[in-house]
Amino acid sequence: MPSAPASPRAADPSGADPADAATPRVSVVMAAFDAERHVEAAIRSALSQALPGGPGAIEVIVADDASRDGTAALVGRLAAGDPRLLLLPAERNGGPGAARNRALGRARGEWVAVMDSDDLMRPGRLARLLEAAGACGADIVADNLALFGDDGAPERPLLPESAPPRWVSLPDYVRSNALHAGEPALGYLKPMIRRDLLLRAGVRYDERLRVAEDYDLVLRLLAAGGRMRLLPRADYRYRRHGESISHRLSEPLLEAMLLADRRFRDDHPSLPPEALRALDARRRSLDHALDFERIVAAIKARRPLRAARLALLRPRAALLLRWPLGNRLRRLLPRAGRA
Repeated sequence: MPSAPASPRAADPSGADPADAATPRVSVVMAAFDAERHVEAAIRSALSQALPGGPGAIEVIVADDASRDGTAALVGRLAAGDPRLLLLPAERNGGPGAARNRALGRARGEWVAVMDSDDLMRPGRLARLLEAAGACGADIVADNLALFGDDGAPERPLLPESAPPRWVSLPDYVRSNALHAGEPALGYLKPMIRRDLLLRAGVRYDERLRVAEDYDLVLRLLAAGGRMRLLPRADYRYRRHGESISHRLSEPLLEAMLLADRRFRDDHPSLPPEALRALDARRRSLDHALDFERIVAAIKARRPLRAARLALLRPRAALLLRWPLGNRLRRLLPRAGRA
């Protein structure tokens, strides 16, 4: 990285941007919370992207969400050595949507690329996304994910890499994001979006969501007329680990997702029938998942009779039970009978 200036590049309270006047092609926006372990690798993989226009064609904006570890200090030190990196600190934790919105508010690029603070990009990824978007006139372009972990297991793509590039319609996008739908959820993808589309549509992240906030943003952009192109090459490396909240659902998270879907329906009363059918199927899947979580909560609370009653009333949710939970329920039920 270039030699360090006297102090880190951090947000100016006046709103003035400390970067030079040149407009970058891509702004990478990154929310970070307790990400000290992985954030430096994520930042370096973004800043090392080679784009037409040279190093100044990219900026990385890290919105720290009041991390309790050394994330902010680490990013601050990195920002002191590279004017393309901007740190946005926060006094209170607001969730990933709030952090990303702060980053979006400072983005200057023609395109905005969403990235998580524990993920990585393959070299040349952003240039390939730009080339594809320019060739087909897309407003949103997303590539495949390479799922990997810290356990040394082989990487695997979320989607088949042999598939051809394709357009993603609003019904396609919703259908893929129904829970337990049997197909990969496109809401996991980390898209690159024309900043002009975000401005014209007036769309930002729903800060009430702690999970599925990316899905909600892209859904609203598609409803505003955005054209989304999907590429099969897995150039975004998506880290799977135990701390990732996107892999765990709970009753409050599912209830928030259901409310967000209802708000979308209320905001878009004239959607075509195919989109409405897809939204209805997703809502039913969320309802089943919520019932399932209630059954699991009853099992964990050692309330087997309540769990059995819920399972009888919600048989589709009960089908989601896996063998370990089913075995535990069967072990607890005889004890309740003896009591």
